[in-house]
Amino acid sequence: VFGMTIALLILIILVRDVLAEATSKSETDTLSRLLNRGGFERHAELAMRDAVRRGIPVALVIADLDHFKSINDS
Repeated sequence: VFGMTIALLILIILVRDVLAEATSKSETDTLSRLLNRGGFERHAELAMRDAVRRGIPVALVIADLDHFKSINDS
């Protein structure tokens, strides 16, 4: 029973690590390693919830870079 428990625990840890890596890859741009839109939205939502819970004022500044593809490609 102890051996099965240890094996199950190791399996759970491996699955957790694989899911964390898959989530990270799905939320970041492979070239720039910056958050993509989905990753940004998830992290921003978590930050907003934390700020509201702590009573901290929050501001969001969004900038749009023209011709970002050429910047990103170089």
